[in-house]
Amino acid sequence: MKRLFNFFVLVFLVSFLVGCNGVVPEPPIEPEPLPIEPPSDFLEFIGVWINIDPNADNVTKIQIIEVGNNVSVEQWGKAHPDDSYLGLILVDKKEITNKSFKLPEKVELFLCTMEEEFFLEEDKLKVITWMNYSVSWVDDYETIDYFYKQKQK
Repeated sequence: MKRLFNFFVLVFLVSFLVGCNGVVPEPPIEPEPLPIEPPSDFLEFIGVWINIDPNADNVTKIQIIEVGNNVSVEQWGKAHPDDSYLGLILVDKKEITNKSFKLPEKVELFLCTMEEEFFLEEDKLKVITWMNYSVSWVDDYETIDYFYKQKQK
């Protein structure tokens, strides 16, 4: 019995000494914090933009305003006697990066689909429009228009 007791004491001491070898375990490595998302470029787009070409036969005015987590893009087009309202599309602010954004949806028009992309170039708004026709007798085309920001009154 004494031998069994001595054996357990020996096992306990060996396991204790091995566990206390003087090496302090390293703390666990914590993951790097996720980078904070940089602020969106949307504020530079906010305002009323007027086509630089007064004789433009397509979009004449664009109004971009902040609406919650989105920006509202409204457009007016050339018509007689007054320009006509073309509509409104919402764009998520997070989609506006590197001073550009693309409308998130295609605009379905009579016989065609329109897509647009917006860029800030210095103090001007550059808009590229793609018109894709569903009929073979009209060719698809692209336009590039420039707009200046209307000064607030």
